[in-house]
Amino acid sequence: MAHEFITQVVGLPIAYVTIFKGSDVVPKDLESKAIWNSLGVLDVREQGMEDVFWGPTGNGGPCGPTTEIYCNTSEGKDVEVWNIVFNEFLCSSSARRSAWWSSSARSVAAPRRGHGHGF
Repeated sequence: MAHEFITQVVGLPIAYVTIFKGSDVVPKDLESKAIWNSLGVLDVREQGMEDVFWGPTGNGGPCGPTTEIYCNTSEGKDVEVWNIVFNEFLCSSSARRSAWWSSSARSVAAPRRGHGHGF
């Protein structure tokens, strides 16, 4: 949906995308990488938890890795135009993100997907 809208409806070429590179407890997002590659996007950049991991907001809630889509402006600057969030985890702690994995994060029974875009 995002790829089709950006490239076919709006007519923008995708400069690159980002995926989650993985951590000690959350695996690398190989599925998103394979999907982007199958769509012809070969510049897939891996980033860490501080860059492409969403949430939780407040003291807890859904959270998970994201994949972000970047396009170039007419001035040649990279701009994030869309992100897709994979809410695969639920955190019930107000601890810092790096600390709560061992005690409060758990996989959700029915993972959800969200997205955002800013045109």
